[in-house]
Amino acid sequence: MAALCTHLQADNAPKQTVSTKHITVESGLLSNRSPSIFKDDHGFLWIATYNGLSRYNGESFEHFQKSLDPNSNSINGTQVNAILVKTSPAWDQNHPPEYKAWVGFNDGKGLQVIQNGSVVKTLLSGKTVNLNGLYNIDDNKIAVASRNEVYLFDENFNELNKLTFKDNITAIMPLRGSGGLLLGTRSGIRFSKSQPKGLSALNHVAVKTFHRVNDKIYIGTSDGLKVYDEQSQALTPILTDDTVYSFKMTEETFLLGTQNGLLECDKNLLNFNQCKRYFANNYILSIAHDNASGISWAATRDNGVFQLAPNRLNIQNFKGKPGTHYHSITSLNGKKWIASDGDGLWENDNGRLTQVSGLPSKNILSMIPDNYGRLWLGHFKGLTVFNPGSNKITNLLPNEVVLSLKTDGQNIYVGTDSHGVFIFDLNLKQRKTINSDRGLKSQTITSLEVANSNELWIGTTDGLFNVTANREVTQFLPEHVIWSLKQVDDALYVGTQSKGIFILKNGSVYKNFTTFNSNLLSDTITDIEHLVDSGKIIFSTLNGISYLETSASDWFKNFDRKRGLFPSEFLRNSLSLSEDVLFSGGTNGWSEINNFDFSAEPVSLPLYTKTEVPSEIDYGTPVSLKVFGVNHLSQFPSNISYSLNNNPMVNLNSEDSIHFAQLPSGKHLIRIMFHSKSGVGKREFSINIVSPEKPSFYLYMTLFFFSAFGLFSFAVWYYHRNKLEKVISKYEGAQAELNHILGHDE
Repeated sequence: MAALCTHLQADNAPKQTVSTKHITVESGLLSNRSPSIFKDDHGFLWIATYNGLSRYNGESFEHFQKSLDPNSNSINGTQVNAILVKTSPAWDQNHPPEYKAWVGFNDGKGLQVIQNGSVVKTLLSGKTVNLNGLYNIDDNKIAVASRNEVYLFDENFNELNKLTFKDNITAIMPLRGSGGLLLGTRSGIRFSKSQPKGLSALNHVAVKTFHRVNDKIYIGTSDGLKVYDEQSQALTPILTDDTVYSFKMTEETFLLGTQNGLLECDKNLLNFNQCKRYFANNYILSIAHDNASGISWAATRDNGVFQLAPNRLNIQNFKGKPGTHYHSITSLNGKKWIASDGDGLWENDNGRLTQVSGLPSKNILSMIPDNYGRLWLGHFKGLTVFNPGSNKITNLLPNEVVLSLKTDGQNIYVGTDSHGVFIFDLNLKQRKTINSDRGLKSQTITSLEVANSNELWIGTTDGLFNVTANREVTQFLPEHVIWSLKQVDDALYVGTQSKGIFILKNGSVYKNFTTFNSNLLSDTITDIEHLVDSGKIIFSTLNGISYLETSASDWFKNFDRKRGLFPSEFLRNSLSLSEDVLFSGGTNGWSEINNFDFSAEPVSLPLYTKTEVPSEIDYGTPVSLKVFGVNHLSQFPSNISYSLNNNPMVNLNSEDSIHFAQLPSGKHLIRIMFHSKSGVGKREFSINIVSPEKPSFYLYMTLFFFSAFGLFSFAVWYYHRNKLEKVISKYEGAQAELNHILGHDE
């Protein structure tokens, strides 16, 4: 049947959006009033609120609050106004990573120090610590701003000095060279020593924040952002017309907290009109940024904390119809086409989204283009061939549910939910069928792949089947649901439901990756894509994207909603590649990734061995490692796995000990990974097994000489012994004969 399609503009068309997370009391935060935040070196985000202090690991909170119980380990006040955290690494199991959190209060409760979960010190009782009033002066000094006073403390909580000024202090920055302090107040800039040249213009401007980058100090004021060069002593206004409360610099941009949201500005385009604005109508009082993951956080005056996903400069996110799965995104004739299960087919013409009407079903399950510029669509009412140039559609297999599609350029392979595989040529003629009559034990076809040798791989709900050019059918991985397939060089990558990734080579399983022996995001693999130029192998999972840098890699890099992807769940046919853009579809929308070169990984957690691992061990000495990880809040189950010399990871099922009775001589690489929902820790150890020293040449010659001499002596002795025995034997015979003649026989 042939018909014509039309394109309709709709109010419900998917719209471009930014991937964010909103952390509020609904998600567990103590209060939506969050004046200050701090990210520590262990990956925790500390959030000061007006109902206590929260320590956040990305999944859950640990809270510190005031308690009426005098015996409880509670903090003094409710209004936490400032937070500064110092951390130290761990070395062994008896000394876990430590932290000291300096907590300033706004309700006259002074300053307290929380060390590893316990309040260990109370300072400045009766004082109020100003907003953002805690500052690192150097490795051993901390400055505390309390209204118009500055207190200096050392690491052991000893008060070193006290400075008094006329104005309330809003910011502190140490000056290089002079050893003095640069202080921001509500009525201008002040100094603990002589005023540096070039800063007189700020004597009557409200200063909100300081941020140092090398020899430059960025100064947020009520009149925008200024930069002061300590070398040239020049002050330059770079952004105006907005109050800047907070400031952070990332690798590519400036982040500015203002009274009207968060501004992100390119470092080379410092103009408010060219900055991106997020979270408008919110006072952004404090900003935190994680360089490792690229995640940024913005604390607000009364609306909690916003988490801004990284990689946003390289990603375009589109929000679609709620509950709809978007997939199989492709470029054709200069336009993008987006299929969906529930919202039909969409055309994206340079940002103008229109919906294709007239199709038999809006529940499209699969889509591929052919060499004639047409789109083949599998859905609940069969198979449709759509020509965007003429808007002509042709419907085939009206009584089938088409789950999967694949082409080798000449043929279209059609997988159905109950009748196996149909094969069509490009003239829309059905050529053959592969079903139970041909040896296919399962006829629910969930994935298809054409190998280089003209073999057809068929993924089903009951395993994987290989069909050769001679129509021989062989089953692999029985009782596995196969969601995705991809041939990469001589290996077939198989994505399963709940069983992870299998890699087949030469008809046998070469590797198997799961969440128990790797940092794979999920054991359900919904799609696989291969970037030929870079060598990356990308896996779409239920929880996001995991990818390998090359086919030889054993460590995944992960990319999920925290790192910029928009869909809430990633289902079948999620990935597609077109014109150097990776499309990642899923529930509620899709993401278009313009430069897939990210190195984002889960939160990095420390991983330790109980004893230091030597770099060199004598041959024959057993190698034993007792390993452990530091699990955030100790609330998440964790796994430890290892590999030797780049072999597949092995899960430690019982104890957390790795033991090798005897390793061969030479260098060995041991990789260890600890992972849980809260993050990942990994270590590598290179161990050289030293062979026993070989004997010297002279020793060999000496041994050879003595051995030869010994053999020669033995031969001489043996020869003379035999000769002597013969003489004795003749003598005894002659004597016996003589005795006989003389009549002496007994």
